[in-house]
Amino acid sequence: MTELPPSGAGTLARDFAAVWQAYQQLGGASARAGPIDPRTRRLIKLALAIGAESEAAVHSHLGRAQEEGLDAAEIR
Repeated sequence: MTELPPSGAGTLARDFAAVWQAYQQLGGASARAGPIDPRTRRLIKLALAIGAESEAAVHSHLGRAQEEGLDAAEIR
């Protein structure tokens, strides 16, 4: 892990590194196993962050969506 996530997730990653690593591995395995393509998966994560009213997660997933090439219309 090169960069800690913001807010509570960063605290978890710092204080419980083994748990955070297992969580990341579970996320990776889930992504590889499911029928959802990466673009749709990113939009779902963004939508969940918006629904949870998690400002840090919204910023994180929005930035990742843009880095992954999703345009403004897709994100809207």
